[in-house]
Amino acid sequence: MNYFVIGDPVEHSVSPQIHNTIFEYYDSPEKYEKVHVKKDDIKVLVEKFRQEGRGFNITVPHKSNIIPYLDGISEEARLVNAVNTVVKKSGLLMGYNTDIEGFAMQVSHAGCRLQGARVKIIGAGGAARAIAYSAFKHGARIITIYNRTISKAEDITNMLSVANIEETTNCQLYAKVLSDFDAGFCDILVNATSVGLGKGHEEEMPIESLEGILPHTVLFDIIYEPSQTRLMREAVKYGNRTCNGLDMLIYQGVIANDIWCGFGAAKNQELIAEIRRKLLVRKVLL
Repeated sequence: MNYFVIGDPVEHSVSPQIHNTIFEYYDSPEKYEKVHVKKDDIKVLVEKFRQEGRGFNITVPHKSNIIPYLDGISEEARLVNAVNTVVKKSGLLMGYNTDIEGFAMQVSHAGCRLQGARVKIIGAGGAARAIAYSAFKHGARIITIYNRTISKAEDITNMLSVANIEETTNCQLYAKVLSDFDAGFCDILVNATSVGLGKGHEEEMPIESLEGILPHTVLFDIIYEPSQTRLMREAVKYGNRTCNGLDMLIYQGVIANDIWCGFGAAKNQELIAEIRRKLLVRKVLL
């Protein structure tokens, strides 16, 4: 088993469809699988991987749990305290976070720009950290994090404040309690929570209203099933463009595969379109 994804749970993951499509496209004999791993079993899995593996992905809740077992991680992964991709290089296990560039690629694919943008993010979990850093890295002018627990939002703005100093940029950073949410005065609005995900929760929203949202604001929701959350439907009522999380999922996957194999999948638009088609077909058949 050379390539796989670990998580708890992991049954929902569509990573095998992404990576096996890439391997098939490039006529590679490799296969990609899912492995259900509890937190207490990560060490055993990593030691086994050292002997016979080549690369693996990590999904919730292990993106931070995996770090102590690796030989090194990228600076970006260190900043966001999350690894979703591991590769073996000269016998050493190195960790990366491809969610950061995955989000940036999605924004670009949607015809938007992070450079100079005013970005508002709902949520302060692992996805929010990666998205906030992505916006910062690509030149956002203002980043505002909203969360029920303001200290978690402040953790992200503090992380970005350090990066602000290190990279001599001048991004304005704000942490606010979710009850103070205001949909106005932003170019890009991101739901980085799981509110609206799963059967029985489709009608839930992370905020009460999108009142005041500007006509040009684009809403990104990291949820991809359902393909249109209630929050997205509300944005459409205001006339705003929306994007679900499917493309971010695809882009982080092709970037990860390039770290392992170097096929150049992240630049292959024909392949990316084929992955997107297969995932959409899968959804219809479910």
